[in-house]
Amino acid sequence: MEITGFYRWIIAHLLLVQTFYPPVLSDRTTPPPGTQYIAIDAPMNNETVIPGDSVTLNCRIRGFPKPTYWWYRNDAIIRDDIGRNVVREFKGGSTLTINNVGTLDTGSYKCIAANDNGTKSVQGSITLSASK
Repeated sequence: MEITGFYRWIIAHLLLVQTFYPPVLSDRTTPPPGTQYIAIDAPMNNETVIPGDSVTLNCRIRGFPKPTYWWYRNDAIIRDDIGRNVVREFKGGSTLTINNVGTLDTGSYKCIAANDNGTKSVQGSITLSASK
């Protein structure tokens, strides 16, 4: 067999062989049902708030199994404080609402979501604007 014929034989056989590649999911892709994953749908926004108002930060991280969410301000964990800091979960993420925002609420915020498939996080910030 001459060299060019040998290469044609290799190429023909390579085209007939099926290679399995696991699906690569981008953060915006919805995987097949039952597939474990964790993905960021959107970044967290930076918010500028008038003192005394309320603000809501969104953590748009989804996954299967359903992730567990943690919120941090300046690297300190935030507890769900009924009436003042309200953490809620929804399909596809979590929200942190801070009522009666003041100087102590300014800074950087981070939401961390984790499940059996890994950990993802998004960050944002809250600053105060001039009063009303």
